[in-house]
Amino acid sequence: MGAQTHQRLAGARAVSLDYRFAPEHPFPAAIDDGAAAYRDLLEQGVPAERIMLAGAVMCWAVAGEPNTQDPPWK
Repeated sequence: MGAQTHQRLAGARAVSLDYRFAPEHPFPAAIDDGAAAYRDLLEQGVPAERIMLAGAVMCWAVAGEPNTQDPPWK
């Protein structure tokens, strides 16, 4: 499912990230980009319970290999 489908089904706004990929930007650049987008949404006043992370990179990050001691999703 694409971002537009998720947006329609959830009745929410969808944001699609253009995050950096390896090999030009080695791990964990893409995860850092996702975490930065998450923090930006929080700063814009979007409640954490209204934010959904989707996609292989973000799901893998949440599953166990964040680049920070204090990931923004905790």
